[in-house]
Parts: sequence; C-alpha cells; structure tokens
Amino acid sequence: ALGVPLHNISMGYPRFQPYLNRPHDRALAGCPPPPEDPLRGVVRFQETVRAVRRAAGGAPVITAALSWLRHLAPPVAAGLVREGWCDLIGFGRSAFAYPDAPNDILRGGGMVPGKCCVTCSMCSQIMKDGVGRGGCVVRDSAVYAPEYRRGRDAARQTMVAREL
Repeated sequence: ALGVPLHNISMGYPRFQPYLNRPHDRALAGCPPPPEDPLRGVVRFQETVRAVRRAAGGAPVITAALSWLRHLAPPVAAGLVREGWCDLIGFGRSAFAYPDAPNDILRGGGMVPGKCCVTCSMCSQIMKDGVGRGGCVVRDSAVYAPEYRRGRDAARQTMVAREL
C-alpha cells in the first residue's frame, strides 16, 4: 500500500475564515475582524495538529499558524516538535517577511523582532486579489507595494462595475 507520506493540516476556508489558518492582527479586505484573540487561534491549530499526529500512525505531521507569535515562534516550534505534537513546521507568512530567519536561528541569534511578519494580511490580500505574487508588503515594499495597490485598485474597479 502507498499510504500517506505526511499530513499537512489546514482548517476552514481561508478566503472566508482566514483566522483559522492564519491568526492575524488585521483582516483581509471585506472580511470581518477575527472573532477571537489570535493566540486562541494559534492554540487551537496546534491542539488539532497534536490530535492528528496521535492518529497518524507514524506519518509525519506538519504544523503551521505560528507567524502571529513573531520572534517567539522558533522556541514554540521547537517545543512542539520536542513534545511530539508535530514533526515539521511550516512558516508561510514568516518566510515572506523574513527569508533570512533560518540563518539567524541556526546561528543562535533567534529571530529579530523588527524583521518578523506583523500579520497585517497584505501578503494574503495580494493573492486573494489575484493580480500578483505573494510577498511581504511591509518588509519588501519596493516589490510588493505596487502589486498590493494594483490588486486593491482592481478590486475597487470590479466593485464599481458590479454597481453599474
């Protein structure tokens, strides 16, 4: 039997319930603010991953939803692996904002707070608007701010066209 080589966990429908997968401080345009504290979302995600890992029959399990923890994510992630809650860590938004984080962590300095993802949702907004590549508008504004603006302009034009 082929089996499942690993499990990557997701929750809800990210377009309409982004707080389930991506606890954040600022919501996507058109989405209400999260109905819960982002820390609660981080905890729920990790508890779900832990339950999946217990049932996974030895297949590796990937966790995510740690970007909101910013510079505290690496020690939390290490604890999750050490305690058997998961086997691998996914850093999506954090990787956009801070691509040098693995080097900084491995060199023993941890993550620099001023380089971390600020969970503003602008990277996700670019992808939701469908006009650009995902990337960090805050930390790499020369590249991604124009894409963000283009997406927001296109979304506004679509809304105006619908009203006509």
